[in-house]
Amino acid sequence: LAAFEATGFIINEGSLHEEINAVAVPVRTEDGSVALTLSSGGISAIFHKAKLDIIGEELNALAAQLTPVISRTALN
Repeated sequence: LAAFEATGFIINEGSLHEEINAVAVPVRTEDGSVALTLSSGGISAIFHKAKLDIIGEELNALAAQLTPVISRTALN
């Protein structure tokens, strides 16, 4: 959890299958509740740690853009 607190994303390196890695981020509403998650992953030869770090940052940026949209949708 320390890595999540520092980066805002979680990386899974082979815990479910040794050749599959993934990264995920929460999408929060404006009150801080987690509404959904965004993730990306694939074979470890392509989705190595450095690539997952880059994707994690991009997913964080997308999640931030979605927060106002998710919050408006939740109110309607």
